[in-house]
Amino acid sequence: MSSDGRLLVCDIAAIPADQRPRYDDLIARLRLALCQLSELSDGYTYELDMERVTLLEIAEWITMERLCCPLDWPPKLRQRVKTQNPLKGE
Repeated sequence: MSSDGRLLVCDIAAIPADQRPRYDDLIARLRLALCQLSELSDGYTYELDMERVTLLEIAEWITMERLCCPLDWPPKLRQRVKTQNPLKGE
C-alpha cells in the first residue's frame, strides 16, 4: 500500500504482448547493471553501471514500467560520471 492509500499492484498485461520480450530484455539488462540498491523512506535508490546499460534503455524501461505499475512518476534520475582520463584544458 502506498503512502496515499493506493494499492501497489503491477498489471503486466498493460504492456502490449508484442513489447514484453523487449521489456524482459530491459529488465535483465538493468539487473546486470545494478551496483547498489538502497531503501528510502518513500522508495528506493538504484546505482547502475552505465557501462552495462544506457540512459536510453533506462528511459525505455521507465516508459514501459509506467504502463503497468502505479508508482509516483517520473523518477528522479541522477547520473554520476566516472572517468579514468579526465579532460584537461590548455
